[in-house]
Amino acid sequence: MTGILRIPVMKRADALKIAKQLFKKHKLDKRGWTFGFDRAIERQGLCLFLDKRITISGPLVDRNDEAWVRELLLHEIAHALAGQYAGHGPRWKAVCRRIGAIPQPYGGIPPGSIPPKYILTCPGCDTTFRRQRVQKGCWCPDCGREKGLLLVALNPDFKEPGKSPRVA
Repeated sequence: MTGILRIPVMKRADALKIAKQLFKKHKLDKRGWTFGFDRAIERQGLCLFLDKRITISGPLVDRNDEAWVRELLLHEIAHALAGQYAGHGPRWKAVCRRIGAIPQPYGGIPPGSIPPKYILTCPGCDTTFRRQRVQKGCWCPDCGREKGLLLVALNPDFKEPGKSPRVA
């Protein structure tokens, strides 16, 4: 049988259940930590120490499987347990190993990520940048204001999360 391999994706309600279980297991609930989803597309998760809140990207949860969501939650929980100034350093890595998370920072594009809405190009060095949002007057960090005012174009591969592609 031939066809497309489909990875079962998470439902946010199921991700919330896993988050609650992990918060309870690692006693974050007793320490006043809360959990939620955000609308981020360029980052996967966030640990807000002042608010004692962990959020993960709802759009990326919608496009990934349970193992990915669980690993992301453990990554952010390790930040909460390691402390505000641990970053991705030795203390954070030790906590990751203790709770069963992979001790590596997430970089690059996660599985099931959303293509960026904009592609920016530097006319000075021809470097491209991929962004979901663009502010007026963006410059290339290498070329500066004189030669590096970025040219903005819509990405033809971009599809708004949760929307069907338009049919002409």
